[in-house]
Amino acid sequence: MSKLLTVAMIARNEASRIASSIESARALADEIIVVDTGSTDTTAQIARDLGARVIFHEWNDDFAAARNAAIPHLQSRWTLWLDADERIVPDSIDEFRPYLLRDDVLAYGIIRRDHVGGLKPGEKADQYVSTIILRVLRNDLGFSFTGRCHEQPYPWPNDLVARTGLKLVVAPLTLDHDCDYYFEGRFRKAQRNGRLLEMEIRDRPGRLYWMIHCGATLLDIPESAPRGHQVMCQALEQIARMRDCPRPPFALVEIALEYAAYAPPHDQLPLSADEAASLAERWFPNAAPIIWMRAKRAFEQNDFEAAIPILRRLISMGQTGAYDREVPFDHIIVGDDARLNLGVCLLRLGQLEEAESLFTQISPTGPRAQEAAMNLNVVQSIRRQFNA
Repeated sequence: MSKLLTVAMIARNEASRIASSIESARALADEIIVVDTGSTDTTAQIARDLGARVIFHEWNDDFAAARNAAIPHLQSRWTLWLDADERIVPDSIDEFRPYLLRDDVLAYGIIRRDHVGGLKPGEKADQYVSTIILRVLRNDLGFSFTGRCHEQPYPWPNDLVARTGLKLVVAPLTLDHDCDYYFEGRFRKAQRNGRLLEMEIRDRPGRLYWMIHCGATLLDIPESAPRGHQVMCQALEQIARMRDCPRPPFALVEIALEYAAYAPPHDQLPLSADEAASLAERWFPNAAPIIWMRAKRAFEQNDFEAAIPILRRLISMGQTGAYDREVPFDHIIVGDDARLNLGVCLLRLGQLEEAESLFTQISPTGPRAQEAAMNLNVVQSIRRQFNA
């Protein structure tokens, strides 16, 4: 194949974002394919005007099917599978190009910076969580996608590694992801994804990856939470049978263990809270959500001395990026949440100076601003009392 790289994406009613996504890809891609699944705005026309090839695919409640619609049109050695709310960071392109010439690799993981508060064109990249996602696939190995939602490559890349001797490699290409998973868009996406994931586990039962996604998504919808608990219990039954394995089958297991270990008590969980917490800490020692829940449990038990080093570690993780990058999470737990809770712990132990410093570091426009201001008032009130 004379072409090295295709960028392929699916889109529907993304007129406000697709231009920046396509423009970011033009410096790297030999061709760009957009699968339009039924836009009623100008998404398709914008894509054409920017040089992309547009393919129409009738939406059938299946993201994998939409991705697979692009596969017969691929004419390159590699494909970068992009979403319309993602854009390639220009500074990472030149370093990545040589990776496309390697013959010993079957797929590349790349870095995605999830801007959980949203990132609009022209804005500076600021607070984000970095994750590693498998998005660059060899086109001569027969990859397709499976899963109505949270679709994944098939055959599984790890299986192909064992079969072919080729490698999975993390490459230096970086994406910026304009997402609102943790704010106003969370409930809307949970409703859509919950419906698709229920269909997925009904049509193809027993697949642990989608069971965990389904359970976690339904737990975000108040009226579906009992069903989410039921699905998560089914997933935990599978995980319980793997507890003696040295490694988890995949990173998403972290979410199920977090639920079992730290959610409000439930009857008849296949793993007890202590078993789940122990397994989570063994399998995912650097997972920020697991570490955050340990700090939260110590804090709620008024064990402030135990919570303090855990919260310090979380703040350090946020500053250095030294956390597991396989499951996305809200950056606030390694940022302002950790600072606020560490400040409160120190305040309770009478360490006013450092507590005050932490409260002043919290963003004045962020979701913890009011709590930080209230605690600063407490610090000042204590000082006035003892100076009187």
